[in-house]
Amino acid sequence: MLDATDALDLGPDAVIVLDTEWRCTLVNAAAERLLGKTREECTGRTLWEIASPWLGEAEARALRRVMEERTTAAFDWRDAPNGRWLDVRVAADRRGMVITGRDVGERRRAQDALIASERHLRAILETQPEGVMLVGHDGRILQINRAGLALFEAPSPASVLGLTAGTFVTPEHLDSYAAAHEAVLAGESSTQELEIETLRGTRRWLSVSSVPLRDAAGGIVAMLSIARDITGRKLAEEALRASEERYRLVTRATKEVVYDWDLRTNALALSDAVFSRFRYDPGSVRPEYSWWEENVHPEDRARVTRGLERVIAGGGEVWEDEYRFRRGDRTWATVAGSGYVMRDAQGAPVRLVGTIRDLTARKALEEQLRQAQKLEAVGRLAGGIAHDFNNILTAISSNAELARAIVPRGSPAREDLDEIRRAIARGSALTRQLLAFGRRQVLQPRVLDLNEVVLGAERLLTRLVTEDIQITLQLDQELWPVRADPGQLEQVLMNLVVNARDAMPHGGLLVIHTSNATIDEPVQGVGLVVEAGDYVRLEVRDSGVGMDAATRARLFEPFFTTKAHGRGTGLGLATVYGIVEQSGGMIEVQSEPERGSAFCILLPRADQIEGEEAQRSGLTVPERRPSETVLLVEDEEAVRSSLRRLLERSGFRVVEARDGLEALEVWEREGAEAGVDLVLSDVVMPRLGGRELLEELRSRAPGARVLLMSGYTADTHAVSELLGTGAALIEKPFAIEVLLARVRQMLGKSA
Repeated sequence: MLDATDALDLGPDAVIVLDTEWRCTLVNAAAERLLGKTREECTGRTLWEIASPWLGEAEARALRRVMEERTTAAFDWRDAPNGRWLDVRVAADRRGMVITGRDVGERRRAQDALIASERHLRAILETQPEGVMLVGHDGRILQINRAGLALFEAPSPASVLGLTAGTFVTPEHLDSYAAAHEAVLAGESSTQELEIETLRGTRRWLSVSSVPLRDAAGGIVAMLSIARDITGRKLAEEALRASEERYRLVTRATKEVVYDWDLRTNALALSDAVFSRFRYDPGSVRPEYSWWEENVHPEDRARVTRGLERVIAGGGEVWEDEYRFRRGDRTWATVAGSGYVMRDAQGAPVRLVGTIRDLTARKALEEQLRQAQKLEAVGRLAGGIAHDFNNILTAISSNAELARAIVPRGSPAREDLDEIRRAIARGSALTRQLLAFGRRQVLQPRVLDLNEVVLGAERLLTRLVTEDIQITLQLDQELWPVRADPGQLEQVLMNLVVNARDAMPHGGLLVIHTSNATIDEPVQGVGLVVEAGDYVRLEVRDSGVGMDAATRARLFEPFFTTKAHGRGTGLGLATVYGIVEQSGGMIEVQSEPERGSAFCILLPRADQIEGEEAQRSGLTVPERRPSETVLLVEDEEAVRSSLRRLLERSGFRVVEARDGLEALEVWEREGAEAGVDLVLSDVVMPRLGGRELLEELRSRAPGARVLLMSGYTADTHAVSELLGTGAALIEKPFAIEVLLARVRQMLGKSA
């Protein structure tokens, strides 16, 4: 029985077997002759030591490449010392390399011997750790080694020989395999990766290198293929692709910027969210850590980088910080940065992987909430004060009117009473401002043309400014209607014009501009957000001194003012803010020092202009009918008493009630006997308030006329919804002639 070395000695080709350290583990007799060294001299020595006479630098590089790639190759090398040309074939795997070589001059004899001697061919084939096959012109397998049988999961050569190699190739790779087979039989070499299905149904990937095999006459008689199982590599590649796809989907789903910072090279990889979230163009983002650092706000940069360095150098794992980051459009976003430090086996930091999350919108909402809470608290306080204060003013006003009615003209006392009336008016204006910015006033909205409000207030606005200020109106004649309280809109205009006047102490230009606006996506204003839709824009723009960022941030705070002591209460713009918010709109401000200011208000578009009656302003006072009865409902004794005397002196019969429950009792009694023509009721009362009284009366007597008096109400929206169809509202404190006009107007309407 011959061993492997004896079998190799029978062949004409030199065979050298090397381990992974390039040391010779086996040489046959032909190799001894080729190298000029005995087997003992070769064993254990490196290839470079035993073959140095004919192995140059180019040949050494080629061999190293084959060893590194664990593949096969064929070379024609010259044996420089002897002047011979050698045909060298090389095959490498994880265990080492097999080199076969021959003198080219004896190629035909060697090929004939290879084909003729199945035993010699089998010995060479079996030395290969990879699958080796001889495939004929018709594609049938002529020879296969043990490694090849294992690849096909074949029990014996008989189960494979005679089958076409294409039998094992999966349908999707069959065309490429057929093309490679034809190319090899035409004299070319081929290397391809394809998927096969074994005899047991297992699918695996092979890397197949094929060369033509020639006979003694140079004709191609077969194809020699060496196949290596690369299923593991393919699975790893597929897993990597799947992982990358999951990473891509996750980064898209989170809408946050995901980054990977190589701490050794400072290379920085960023997800595509950096373009959508921070408005950068792809070409403007450098894949370097320095790009990120440059775009951290200068005031935050030192703190943020120090924190990063402490975590990385100190052995930490997680870094977190909040800072400002520059967007592609040069604006600043507030972001939350977080990262996980990855370290090698020695604990050295190698990567930082994390996210950059945009907090700008959340911060704006938090600021909006703080502003709303602040206004809510102040508004509640203001509302409570206004309620009591308005009742006091109403009592003072009513008694002053009673006294004034009996004091002769020209009397010094009458002048004192007129001064009291003026003080009451100033106090009333102050409480209205308190209620406005606290959103506690009852609005009486209707569908209207904003241009008409502006034009109607033009003369009043002109008197509010100095002669060196020019007011220009730019009104869109195709303006959409809005639903709002015209009196409150006039208040907004007056406050904005006064603010603009004070910003132009040396004169300037004041522009009031109206236009239509369609919002495609939600817009963030000063503490307010409006949804997408159609809006009407009111802009008041001046050429005054402007404001810095610190002033703009506090502009709508109640009692905040930049004016000199005694020049303002700090409630003007807070009032504007409250009215706009309660009207469902938004306000935004654009201003820079020495560049003027622009206040822009957006109000929702209404469906249509209401009828002529709804648009009518002013009071029409019909003639009073005799013996009309007014049910006066008021919990404050001083207010109720003064109003009763005023109404009685004006010729009305007055029936009193201290709250809503008592008013219902009076209604049942008086309504059945003499009839109550009008209910004049306060809104805020103990036990049963004016709103609840109105609802109850409508259920009992749908035609009842009700005039509500309000100095403050916590539920302004609910009261507004009840107005109309026999119900109206008058705000405390009021002049007696205004009250009487409203009472007579209500009585003049048919039920």
